[in-house]
Amino acid sequence: MGRTKSLIFGGIAVIVLAGVASLSTYQGDSQSSSSVVPDAAKADPAPRTGFRAPAFALQSLEGGNAVVKLDDLKGKPAVVNFWASWCGPCRSETPDLQATYEKYRDQVQFYAINLTSQDAVQNASKFLQELKISIPVLKDSDGAAQRAYLVTSVPTTFIIDSNGVIRERREGALNKVQMDGMLQRALAAEKS
Repeated sequence: MGRTKSLIFGGIAVIVLAGVASLSTYQGDSQSSSSVVPDAAKADPAPRTGFRAPAFALQSLEGGNAVVKLDDLKGKPAVVNFWASWCGPCRSETPDLQATYEKYRDQVQFYAINLTSQDAVQNASKFLQELKISIPVLKDSDGAAQRAYLVTSVPTTFIIDSNGVIRERREGALNKVQMDGMLQRALAAEKS
């Protein structure tokens, strides 16, 4: 009888802990599923929901002279995802990010910003080829975008509305269900 009670209480404890972990991930507070970025500013508060997104002007990872600016993205909501090829959680998140891109690319702009100041272009390109990723990728060669967005761990994802205002900031790997929810909220807000 004592062993049965122990098993029941143990099972309840596991369910409660799983629920807490799920809520923690849902709220974007998932340090365990993100990789800490070395030498990132940690004392400053992150850009916040409801405030204008910091400007950036970045070149494509594929090269060329074309520069993508945040101001160019106005008119549609945007997903801005910071990542690096050495980041394990980025590798697990990227296939879901690609699937979400394929589903929403006509309604939402997507940009994956590689922390090129801490990553090798060859490694980033290899990562994208291995995972068959077609999301537009930008290089943060000098770390300016990382600093402006106060990205201290990767992956970190921002939802920016059509007026350039941050609607959501999420640290840690996201799955398709979480991404879908974020984009559904963003698109609904655009209509209201």
